[in-house]
Amino acid sequence: MPDLPTFLTLLGFLQLAAQAILIIHLLRTRLSAVYPSFLFLVCASSLREAALLALYSHPSLYATLYVATAPVTWLSYILAALELYGKVLKGYPGISSVARWLLIAVAPVSIVASLLLLLPEMDQTSRRFFWLMAESMITRGVCASILVFLLLLTVFLVWYPVPMNRNTVRHAFLLSTLFVVQTAALLLRDAHGYDLNRIVSVVLAVFGVMIVATWLLLLQPAGEILQVVVRTPFNQDDERRLLEQLSALNASLSPPGRK
Repeated sequence: MPDLPTFLTLLGFLQLAAQAILIIHLLRTRLSAVYPSFLFLVCASSLREAALLALYSHPSLYATLYVATAPVTWLSYILAALELYGKVLKGYPGISSVARWLLIAVAPVSIVASLLLLLPEMDQTSRRFFWLMAESMITRGVCASILVFLLLLTVFLVWYPVPMNRNTVRHAFLLSTLFVVQTAALLLRDAHGYDLNRIVSVVLAVFGVMIVATWLLLLQPAGEILQVVVRTPFNQDDERRLLEQLSALNASLSPPGRK
């Protein structure tokens, strides 16, 4: 039975291999052109994981690289969420535009708020770990902000009878699940201290392999053609009323000339 550091390294290589297969799948099926921001997220994650694995036995360099590459990770999260919003709300540009600008505005606010909340907690001993603690809190803030928007998007999919392709629906639920687990893991670790860090790392690594494999299985070219409605079918009058409400909201949020 390997010790925990060795097990974590093995999980890291397994996750890296799964991500590499997913990248090849997206390129081979040309889904990379449909989800370029998602491809960027997977590529950025893979490159970061590979570099960190190479420096695993050098703690100081590992920590430096981990913090230095974090902004690329935050950017990839935001871009993937914006891309998904654009696809789900493709027929409603007014709503999509407002949601996009809200997410763009909330992300930097969450970063600044995370740093402001961190500063009062810093004592003389923990100041040398400032950047690691800042990275953790900012990542948690960014993930939590994106999670709120993705959950609202999930509510939209479940409530409104809007047809869209199967890949978009599956991608929306998988991306939401990713941020639910990641945000919960970060909250748990920050609430109970870094004694749980390795356990959280194992959970995230195992989950990472599983969700990448799920993306690999569920995102297929045929899913771009097949249209689905998430909401359970109901009578035509209710369906028409909901779609009219959605169109009216979109029109009220659209600039003049684009309603």
